[in-house]
Amino acid sequence: VNPGMADWSQIRAVKESVSIPVIANGNILSYADIATCLEATKADAVMSAEAILWDPRLFSDPVLPLWTARMFHLSGSYRK
Repeated sequence: VNPGMADWSQIRAVKESVSIPVIANGNILSYADIATCLEATKADAVMSAEAILWDPRLFSDPVLPLWTARMFHLSGSYRK
């Protein structure tokens, strides 16, 4: 039975057995989870699917104020 939680030990086992980059996925729900996952899995990167939908700043430094992200978005970078 899968309780819906990722087993990071399985990702680490894959990382230790291959010589190509490994991207971890699962249980990345906060900015802090990124470092925790990378340490636990030794993966080369992480990705997130569901959590990014309800927290688009998931991969942003939480120390930066929200207006910083808004200013970047409104700075014309995406305007034609």
